[in-house]
Amino acid sequence: WCEQGGQITVTEAATNITLLKSYKDNNYNAVGCQANINTAGYHTINVGQFNATQIQIRQNVVGTPLVNWLALGYIK
Repeated sequence: WCEQGGQITVTEAATNITLLKSYKDNNYNAVGCQANINTAGYHTINVGQFNATQIQIRQNVVGTPLVNWLALGYIK
């Protein structure tokens, strides 16, 4: 079982995060949420595509929100 996460500033509509540890397959949980309010206000943050080695954080309006992300599942 592996829990990994972090905090990034998202500057594009979709930002890919390469995981430190690869998961066994695509059967794991990943979440992302905004951690601050910037000059553009609140953003809708979600996890787009993901695979065993990457997750994609998406935002509805391009800005520079700080995003907390978390991934949980079984590794190889």
